Amino acid sequence: MRRFVRWLIVGGCVLTAAVVVTVAGVALGVGEHQRAVQAAESDAAAVASVLEASTDHDTLLAAVARTATGRDGRLGVRIDGRPTVGTTHPASERGIVVQRPVSTAEGRPAVIETVVPGWTPSVPFLQLLALLAAAGAVAVGVAVLVGHRLVRPAEAELRRVARVGWSISKGGAWHSTRAVVLPEAAELDRVLHAVTAHADALRISERELISDLSHRLRTPLTSLALDAEAIGDGEVAQRIRKAIDALNADVDAIIRAARPDEVLPSHCDAVAVVRGRMTFWSALAEHAGRCCQVSVSGGPAVVPLTSRDLAAVLDALLGNVFGHTADGCAVGVSVV
Repeated sequence: MRRFVRWLIVGGCVLTAAVVVTVAGVALGVGEHQRAVQAAESDAAAVASVLEASTDHDTLLAAVARTATGRDGRLGVRIDGRPTVGTTHPASERGIVVQRPVSTAEGRPAVIETVVPGWTPSVPFLQLLALLAAAGAVAVGVAVLVGHRLVRPAEAELRRVARVGWSISKGGAWHSTRAVVLPEAAELDRVLHAVTAHADALRISERELISDLSHRLRTPLTSLALDAEAIGDGEVAQRIRKAIDALNADVDAIIRAARPDEVLPSHCDAVAVVRGRMTFWSALAEHAGRCCQVSVSGGPAVVPLTSRDLAAVLDALLGNVFGHTADGCAVGVSVV
């Protein structure tokens, strides 16, 4: 972003400086040309005042020599019937010819011709343009420095928002650790916060759905496995048991695939897990005519296992009890 802003400032300043220098050059050139025309007209007026008083050749020649235009050989006087005093030139030879008609003291018509040369850059003109160009270069440098200072807070805000976005994409939580300077960055913060909240809500719903799916699938499979154990031995019974085991494995694979990145706590309350799972096993024991007793302590009993692993251990133990003991045999679970 900083590079883009720098080139944008440089481009704008260079364009502005070029326009200013060009306009100033044209204005100065036009001004110099107008001053040259005015000087030529002033010299012609001076010679005209002499011509109206006298037509003597030497007097007119001296009057022409006293003017700057005459000394440069760009002023001439043509009197009807008399030789030309000074120098006259065609309009296309040296520049623009300015003619001033006058009447001599003798009443003869005369024309004073002055030549305004074509405009060429003078040394002061070139020096002024160089000064303007140097001022434009200095202005470009100052504008770049000021632009860097002004854009630095915006760049920092965008980088902070980008870091927050990357953190969210990797599963982190939304956080804002500093004051927001730009309104646009504040809007991005609000959007990221809303996206994170929505993603968290979806993740919670997903976990609840997966837990419910696990319970809904494992409970009937456990009942089915117990019924299969009651069938006895035989080829058909073995096929049914293998099919149930394969179905259990498929259910485990589906649940693991549905939550590959789920991070569960490494500790859980054994009392809460036992109470939750014994709701199912107590109903199954009642159906099988078994007496089921559950004894748990009043407070929490924290064990170094996840709730899912502890529930799987409890289900395996009770499944073996129900599968390898006769119906009507009492069963009990205690948390000490």
